[in-house]
Amino acid sequence: MSIDDALRSLAARQRGLVTTRQARDLGLSRSALTHRLHRGALERVTRGVLRVGGAPVSTGQHLLGAVLACGGRCAVARASAAAIWGLPGFQPLPAHIVRQRDGTVPMTVPATVHTTTILPDSHLAELDGLRVTTPARTLVDLAGHVHPERLERLIDTAWSRRLVDGRLLHRTLHELEERGRAGIVVMRELLEVRGPDYRPPESNLEARFSRVLADDGLPPMERQVDVGGEAWIGRIDFVDRACKVLVEINSDLHHTSLSDRRRDASRRAELEGAGGNLIEITEFELWFRPQEVADRTRRARLEAQARLSP
Repeated sequence: MSIDDALRSLAARQRGLVTTRQARDLGLSRSALTHRLHRGALERVTRGVLRVGGAPVSTGQHLLGAVLACGGRCAVARASAAAIWGLPGFQPLPAHIVRQRDGTVPMTVPATVHTTTILPDSHLAELDGLRVTTPARTLVDLAGHVHPERLERLIDTAWSRRLVDGRLLHRTLHELEERGRAGIVVMRELLEVRGPDYRPPESNLEARFSRVLADDGLPPMERQVDVGGEAWIGRIDFVDRACKVLVEINSDLHHTSLSDRRRDASRRAELEGAGGNLIEITEFELWFRPQEVADRTRRARLEAQARLSP
């Protein structure tokens, strides 16, 4: 294989990129590199990183270029990593990179570089040839830089998508509990209220309802409960078993058509026939009339408790 063939083969595994050091290791002299740059066979991306001429530019290439330019032990991190893992509200660019301190200074990097003393293999993953911090490490890194309520939603989103679980988050937090590290306290507080049997909300609407209850000082309700026993009726969004109060949250998307309303009416009759006190809450009410939602829930619980009292 010629040097140029070896160079293209390497670049094909690295989204069209090679470093000058890799090129030199393949046998290209400084003058040979300069010659290929002049004739367009190679293009300079940043200091120390080259792109094979004609290779398509992409977001992934930009991120990998930042990792290659950074050198040392590093990975895509923070907002960029959150975007890669599909967490809502983040974009991969501008790039964020985390680099383990090793006494050296990286070259000019087209990214925001964060340094750390701790970057073990267990905190790293590789996706399509791109090294990125794991979801658990990403969340802990973000903890000191996003609002606690947003962090809470991110934890629940990652948990519901099975990107993290309590054991993994606790372990990662313990490994990063450095004195003065931003976000450790708020992350610990959020994990403490999530026990080993915690089930994250399956939607933003469920998270919103739980928040409405908490903000009004109401006790929480059990989420996603199967109702009906052997004669299964369905899974209910929220249930207070003690007073048999059921809460269904109807999204605007799935509960507005005529067929939706007919199905909802049939299900409502079954639930009430089984002895449940059903409250139906619309998406609009949940977001724009939270106090009314809290008041209805409190009133339904009190009325149900009164009926059950001897």
